[in-house]
Amino acid sequence: MRVLHTHRTFERRLHALAAGVLAAATATLVAAAPPTAKSLIAESTKAMGGPAIEKITSYSSTAEMSGPMGAIVSHVSWAKPSHVVVKRVLPQMGEMVQGTDGKIGWTKNPGPAGYSVIREQEMIDNILEQAIHIRLLRLREFVGTELEVENVTERDFDGAPCFGIAFTSKKPGKPESGTMYIDAATKLLRGMELTERGRAATVKLKEWKKIGGVQFFHRMEIADEQMNIVMSFTKIAVNAVDPALVKVPDEVVALAGSQPAKTATMKLEDFSPPVRKMIEDMMEGLPWDDPVALRAARDGMASSAGKVPGEYGTAMKYVIAKIDEKLGG
Repeated sequence: MRVLHTHRTFERRLHALAAGVLAAATATLVAAAPPTAKSLIAESTKAMGGPAIEKITSYSSTAEMSGPMGAIVSHVSWAKPSHVVVKRVLPQMGEMVQGTDGKIGWTKNPGPAGYSVIREQEMIDNILEQAIHIRLLRLREFVGTELEVENVTERDFDGAPCFGIAFTSKKPGKPESGTMYIDAATKLLRGMELTERGRAATVKLKEWKKIGGVQFFHRMEIADEQMNIVMSFTKIAVNAVDPALVKVPDEVVALAGSQPAKTATMKLEDFSPPVRKMIEDMMEGLPWDDPVALRAARDGMASSAGKVPGEYGTAMKYVIAKIDEKLGG
């Protein structure tokens, strides 16, 4: 009887041990399952500041950018809901200003030309996107509306273990896809790999620092097969923008009221003289009599236009529009 009792006791302990091992293994498998894209973005938003982000009503930044056109100093001011003013000091040209309230845009180039009104929504969106920190802090808002997020993978990016979230842009005219990388330890965004019109680019976000309870990156590196750009932020401030600074100028309001929408298409004379000369040179060098070569030139410009700041980027879009007219859209 003692032997039988001992055997049963051993059997019960063995079953209990097996159940414990099974439970532990199941827990390990559950823990090892990769998080969802939306849950990772929620974690990243929390890591950047969570509730403190909602307290930001305005933001400003000053950055120095190195690139193929030389050093550019950029000042960005943003205020809720959609007011943005971008001032850039361009080499050998002076200050160029762009702004929008989300409904109408405007630009003021160096020289005597004065203000121009921007009505095209794509160009207005491009101005809004210059407040890049705000775009990142509001990433959760864009998932499902502007971005379609897909599967999650685990891999290193810029020397650190990360979760990679594949995404595709849902906005018309923005044929971007790529992967955003969230640091597995800090949950901050380390960067992205983008593909636009078949061309790849890598964006790295570095030097995160807390301001007003919110994390902001202070260095952005952009690299593709054509250029390498480094943007260093020397100053970032929150809730300190004077409302008058982002107000649509009275001159723009007057112009907008006097111009019907159909006349708002950008014209060559709207550009400053140096940029106008650049456009004329570009147009002269295009293979207008060869549709295949012209299409290739157009796609090459389109892949870079969104990365080129200010009036230069607008000039490239002007040339692209002229090519589209020639190709029949």
